[in-house]
Amino acid sequence: MIQAYFIDILFKIGCILVIGAIDILNVKGNTPENPTMRIVSIILLTMSFSTFLHGQAVGINLSEYLKPRKDTLVYNSIYDSFHAKALQETVKLVYRKVSIGSETAYYISNVTDSDGSGAQSASFLGSAMIFRNDSVWLAPLTFNESPNQLTQKNFNYVLPPNLTFSKPFELAKLKWNGFVKEVFIKDYQFEDLSVGDTILKGCLKLNLLVYDRLKEPYHTTVWLSLDHGIVKWIRATGREEVLDLSRL
Repeated sequence: MIQAYFIDILFKIGCILVIGAIDILNVKGNTPENPTMRIVSIILLTMSFSTFLHGQAVGINLSEYLKPRKDTLVYNSIYDSFHAKALQETVKLVYRKVSIGSETAYYISNVTDSDGSGAQSASFLGSAMIFRNDSVWLAPLTFNESPNQLTQKNFNYVLPPNLTFSKPFELAKLKWNGFVKEVFIKDYQFEDLSVGDTILKGCLKLNLLVYDRLKEPYHTTVWLSLDHGIVKWIRATGREEVLDLSRL
């Protein structure tokens, strides 16, 4: 959301101005000279702004970023294997449709995955999506099962149009080979992202937590653009997938 991006910038400017104002008042003798009080004042003021802005009180509308834009998307991937480093691969993904009653659901899968049985691992959501007004209803996908088997009752996760959260937000519980992976949005920021020779302004960066059989979560990161959707994904394995803008 562009509004949140500019608020994020104003927050940073505001913190700088507040700290400068405290310094000026100290010089003029209008506030106590006690350095401890000065430090406490700065911390409390910064935390109050941080709770409002970076505590995710400023909502985001993920439907703006997740709606299909192109039928086929090409990603350039870099990954490591047991035998080699920095291997490269080109991946073609497509948005596929499935009818759910009178509505249309979308999911992302590899262009060769015609029945969508491997769609769970094709995107960070691991879910099928129904767009209702500005909300997104999600149905977590099961590995090795086709999304064509989904029904209305499977869409039980909701991304509201003004998503805010003060703790990690649960995206999905994904069934995979007999166990469950839980995916959460930890927090988010807005930042510029370099993709080849192009700089995409104000991308939404989602920091995710993925829990499976381990006690400690995996950390993954996704960048989304209002113009292009998912533009970069760093998986828990370290594999990077970046949208090839020259193919659009």
